[in-house]
Amino acid sequence: MSEGDQIYFRNKEETSLPNIQIGNNVEFNGKIISLNAWAKQFAPSGKVNAYDYAIVKEKNKTLSEIRAEGYKLFEGMGFDPIE
Repeated sequence: MSEGDQIYFRNKEETSLPNIQIGNNVEFNGKIISLNAWAKQFAPSGKVNAYDYAIVKEKNKTLSEIRAEGYKLFEGMGFDPIE
């Protein structure tokens, strides 16, 4: 994933399409906001782990899935596991 990629909140693709920006931010409705602030708008309870619900449109995978795939590149190098 890279800057400018589109993501959407799981099951809300039509109304939640921001573009990824630098620094864990997104551009949504013409404003730059944090990924978590964006995700909270779509979570019924207002609490959510954005990485588990934000799906990269081009890859059809969550940010958590992409992060875990990338983490495997560093396996065996002494980094703590992602939980």
